[in-house]
Amino acid sequence: MPFEVEQKFQFESEKEFLDFSYSSLAVLQARFSGKELGVVEETDVYYNHPSRDFVQTDEALRIRHRIVEGKSQLRITYKGPKLDAVTKTRKELELPLAVSAEEDCSELKLKWDLLLQSLGFVPVGSVYKIRRKIRFVWDGVPVELSLDRLPAINGYFAEVELIAQTESDLDFCRAKLLQIADSLKLVKVVKKSYLDLTLDHDN
Repeated sequence: MPFEVEQKFQFESEKEFLDFSYSSLAVLQARFSGKELGVVEETDVYYNHPSRDFVQTDEALRIRHRIVEGKSQLRITYKGPKLDAVTKTRKELELPLAVSAEEDCSELKLKWDLLLQSLGFVPVGSVYKIRRKIRFVWDGVPVELSLDRLPAINGYFAEVELIAQTESDLDFCRAKLLQIADSLKLVKVVKKSYLDLTLDHDN
């Protein structure tokens, strides 16, 4: 199972977010083979386990509905506990959920929700975001920069993510992530998940 190595950063205002988006894209395209992957809408529904509390075990299970250029995609993702206190490094397993010609993503999402709840999983919250993603290469390592807007909390964020294929790659990927964040002048680290931020805002 691969490891997701990422760190999230928050911007103080929409202007700061837009200024960073413009400048970072220009730098990454010019120097690091940066390629913009376009804008997607993502709605994530998170579930808690019937016999252990994912808040306590620091795990996550979600169903993600993505809209890319008007086309819908559905994925289910499990994330294990964070493995260090500096970055959000954790095991991640993400699987696409194929949609047949006879149904759409909304119907399939309802069926998966019914299946999970029938097994005892409980939906605990949802997160909607508008994401602009940039893929680039840093010292030979593929990296993704996500620029995220969360309308529900009026929040603006950036996520830097690398994938470590094995545990032996973790230290290398963590070091690269911190180098990238420093180079892009990303400073306000956010440890909470988007779900936690959304639930805090709602309460």
